[in-house]
Amino acid sequence: MSFDGLMLYYLIRELKPKIINSKINKIYYNNKKFIFEVYNKKVFFLKVDLSPQSNRFHIDYVNNEKNHEINFLLLLKKHLLRSRIVSIQQYNSDRVLILEFHQESTYNLNKSHYLILEFMGKNSNAYLTDKAYNLLGKYRGKNTDTRKIFKFHESRKIPFTEMKKIPSSPVEIFEKYEGLSPETSREIYEYQVLPLEINVSPSIFKNKLSLFDKDGGKRFSSINEIMKYEFNKTKPLNKYLKKINYVIKLKSNKLIKLNNEIDNNKNNFKLQKEAENLLRFENIKLKRENLYGIKLNPKIRIIDNINLKFKKYKKAKRAILKIKEQIEITNNEIDFFNSLVFNIETNTITSDELDKVLLEKNLQFTKIKNKNKTKLKKYVEISEQDYVIFLGKNAYQNNIVTHKIAKPKDYFFHVKDAQGSHVIYRGNILSQGFNTAAKLAAFHSKLKYSKNIPINYTMKKNVKKIPGIHGSKVMLTKYKTLLVNLDEKFVNIWDNKYKD
Repeated sequence: MSFDGLMLYYLIRELKPKIINSKINKIYYNNKKFIFEVYNKKVFFLKVDLSPQSNRFHIDYVNNEKNHEINFLLLLKKHLLRSRIVSIQQYNSDRVLILEFHQESTYNLNKSHYLILEFMGKNSNAYLTDKAYNLLGKYRGKNTDTRKIFKFHESRKIPFTEMKKIPSSPVEIFEKYEGLSPETSREIYEYQVLPLEINVSPSIFKNKLSLFDKDGGKRFSSINEIMKYEFNKTKPLNKYLKKINYVIKLKSNKLIKLNNEIDNNKNNFKLQKEAENLLRFENIKLKRENLYGIKLNPKIRIIDNINLKFKKYKKAKRAILKIKEQIEITNNEIDFFNSLVFNIETNTITSDELDKVLLEKNLQFTKIKNKNKTKLKKYVEISEQDYVIFLGKNAYQNNIVTHKIAKPKDYFFHVKDAQGSHVIYRGNILSQGFNTAAKLAAFHSKLKYSKNIPINYTMKKNVKKIPGIHGSKVMLTKYKTLLVNLDEKFVNIWDNKYKD
């Protein structure tokens, strides 16, 4: 079982007595985690994790998270500090939690706010609204109207709370009832128990959360304890994320120094004009300390000062050309490492793939074990009658589909000026598959939730590797751009079909 609607239902039921009427003292934020310091007879922490790999919430009595200020945190502090949590509920049977906050002002004006939390994997979001559900601010969400948020979570499926008898198969359970993951559906069928009649005995078996006591699994006393365990344990890719961000910081500092060097060298451009002005003097073999308001070295002749100024000017001109080359290389490297961060945050790359990519950059953060035994997933292939699409979901796979699979007359798609997947299209450009390839490039990009997403496309023969940079970072010698909008139906289909 993953963290689905049913687990959220039982978690709310478990924590509700402790959370209701608790007062918000402080609010923190760190790395996609919001921590509310609350008081209800004693101080504890309500921790909300909206990271793509492990989105969930729980309460704890210790907080070791550092605080980082972001705009949404400031908004939460403005409206929620000193408020009390008066209700906690689930929207329909989905992975959506609604917290209601109530605050009494000094003028006896009661204020209420809602915090809407979507625990939707890499699409996890948070929205703050007033009592009338007017949107005040959002964290990562694309919706600007609260009605659209609720409309998105409306389902044609039946809420699992209305299940009266066990269907004939796990597939029927999953397809018929909302809020149940495929794993949950299999467990309900296996144990022949209705969702609301489960004797909750949470455990982790084969790295999967379960409401049932699995033989051979790690047992927990409550769902909150299993959430706390998942929240606090070291995530496999966190060590990469920390070090990659450190490399990005180093590269960014290098970029600042390079730009400063350009400014310093540009100051020497004035030496050319000074030298040309000094050439007007008749006797340039004399020694002077100052001429035409220009400072000179009095120990050498005017002509030697002129030559020295010309030499410094030419040296500065050459230096700027080389520095600009270094700036371009450094920018490409920062883009490359940002793409790895995007892959990690969206959970689209494995540690083995990261090791292989970083090894090509002469960076190795971990010891690679059983290198020959590890079989890496190469890419996603979508074959239809009149076209084939190859999709790289991370830097490692992008390199394969673009430089090993693609043929010169195949079409290459990539989001413009942002991190995203390489998509290769092989087929007739008049086919519907051509539009599908463009939409997939938009879907697997950082601009996924934007409107009019710009997608660059060109033939593979116009795609070139950048010297010194990993093959997932390329340059296009010529290309066209089309604007793509993703409809809800497309997002739902592809989010489920190729999410693994």
